[in-house]
Amino acid sequence: MPDSTEAKQLGRPSALGLEQILKENIGEGFMIIDPGGRVVEFNQLWQDLFGLEHLAVGDSAHQVMVEESGLIFDRNPRAFSELTSNANVLLYADTGDGSHHIQFSFDPISYAGKHRGIFCTARDITPMIEKTVEVNVMASKAQRHMRELAELSDLSAVVGFALDQIYPAYLSKIKLLLESPQVSIYIYQPAEQTLVRQATLASAGHHPLRVKLSSSDPIAKVFARSEALITKAPPGIQVPVIYHSKVLGVIAVSGRALPYGLHDTRLLKLAATRLAVLIENANLYNDINSRRERWEAVFTFADEGIVIFDLLGRIVGFNPATSKLLGLSVAEAMGQPFERVLKSAATEGFSSQQIALPVRQVLSEGETITKSEHLLMAKSGDTVWTEISFSPIFDSGGRVTSGIAIIRNAQKDREIEEIKSDFISIVSHELRTPLSAIKGFLSMLIKKDFGDLNDKQFHFLNRVYQSNQRMIDLVEDLLDASYIESGKIVLNPRPIAIEQLTREVVGELGSKGIEQQIMIKVTRRHRLPLVLADDNRLRQVLVNLIDNAIKYSMPGSEVTVDFKVQGDELVTSISDSGVGVPPAQIDKLFQKFGRVYNPLSVKAGGTGLGLFIVKNLVESHGGRIWVTTREGRGSKFSFSLPIAKQLPLLS
Repeated sequence: MPDSTEAKQLGRPSALGLEQILKENIGEGFMIIDPGGRVVEFNQLWQDLFGLEHLAVGDSAHQVMVEESGLIFDRNPRAFSELTSNANVLLYADTGDGSHHIQFSFDPISYAGKHRGIFCTARDITPMIEKTVEVNVMASKAQRHMRELAELSDLSAVVGFALDQIYPAYLSKIKLLLESPQVSIYIYQPAEQTLVRQATLASAGHHPLRVKLSSSDPIAKVFARSEALITKAPPGIQVPVIYHSKVLGVIAVSGRALPYGLHDTRLLKLAATRLAVLIENANLYNDINSRRERWEAVFTFADEGIVIFDLLGRIVGFNPATSKLLGLSVAEAMGQPFERVLKSAATEGFSSQQIALPVRQVLSEGETITKSEHLLMAKSGDTVWTEISFSPIFDSGGRVTSGIAIIRNAQKDREIEEIKSDFISIVSHELRTPLSAIKGFLSMLIKKDFGDLNDKQFHFLNRVYQSNQRMIDLVEDLLDASYIESGKIVLNPRPIAIEQLTREVVGELGSKGIEQQIMIKVTRRHRLPLVLADDNRLRQVLVNLIDNAIKYSMPGSEVTVDFKVQGDELVTSISDSGVGVPPAQIDKLFQKFGRVYNPLSVKAGGTGLGLFIVKNLVESHGGRIWVTTREGRGSKFSFSLPIAKQLPLLS
């Protein structure tokens, strides 16, 4: 370095002045080393940086920096005396525990072409290294999160309804997501109370094939508690597969060297939630598909005709049985109005437009109509009797979306019934004549027209007479039933005072009521209008209903007949306090040969034709009949008849 005299001549500060300027203004630790490797100068920052309290001028720089400082350099520093080049040299060192990091910069000092020493600076770069490490950690985490998001995105892309394809795809994605080689999916089997392994990547001996719910296996515990579980020995994680609080199964993961944590649990829960949706959708799809296949089989192979119609009454479903019945192809029927395809043939008692009414009731009111008779006309012009049941089809919100008609070919039944009715009619006619003759002769014997009778003879003849009368009543009922079914009932309606007729019937049956200690009461609150009815047939209705009330009442009870005007109808009700009718048997009351069995029915006897005839006679008059009953409390039979309209007075 130049001496002070030379420095002054050059207008520069002296060496001593330069050293003082460096000490006061440089912000780093520095040390000046002579060509021999000895310390020439240093500042306080250098001393503080290395904690060298006894550093002195003349000390060996190599010994101070390498041996006494305890620093570990990134490469072996050469002897400082050898740093004679003009190139700058950078070295990095840190303490053994990595708590401090130092950067060294060595610059040669040259003057007048000669090497004069080394200028060395040092600075603590620990905060920068820590920031770099922190940034690297954050970058690593971000990279990991990006990878996890990518794997979760791939999981969400797994779709379909074939679980045998969904499970393997899920296993491979979960393996990458959690970096775990052993992954298995278990599904609950309720019938066996067991979790069965449906798919796995686990090698033999890692995940069991079946897990009983009663076992202590972690998989069983997770299913029972519906909570995730992390196991430490061996490291593993199990998460329940849950759909709307319903546990479907368990995902088990293991085999990773690093322990599993809460973050892994969250990731596996996300995967399990998505898998639960896929499983439920697949089960729902398979169930719907199975039902569709069953419905298609029924629709195709059923003996009954099946027709489905939309809200506009147009046909949207037409099965082969209906096609065969009507002689129409599916193409001819589809999209056509219901009544245009299923044409009603006009006949006595049946309108050609009758088929359209139940369709409207089903679609507009949501009614179900069962077993209604219709005479349909086939494409060929032939007619066939059918029994059709109509029902609405509802959506999940209870709204009618369409309707269905089930058509049964009743032609053979109708023909058989006609044969039976003809047979019963013929037999009844043939029986009525001799029975009437027997009745006449018995009546003459009982009246002693052929001589006196002792008490025993009179008793037995009277019983024979009663039995003969029951036979005549049975024959009359059979004939009436036959006439009703064949449409041969002839009515002669005229205005009738029903109260007077009722009192006459009560008078005729009064003795029977007295025998059974039953009082018959006829009540009315107002003057009654006349009804339009056939005198004899109305009498038959009243006799049957009042006689039944007496038969099925307990001794000491009361039978009441009352009347009520409702609009254009007069309602007559016959009430008793008898045994009543069980709810399950009410539908049998008005059926042909329908009998309700109870303790009094065996004693009362009968054929089961009475109420069948009564119902048809009332309906033939344009009225209705119904019953309200409570088992053990009695019954109330009511029927309505149209009120006879008054004719205008003649002038």
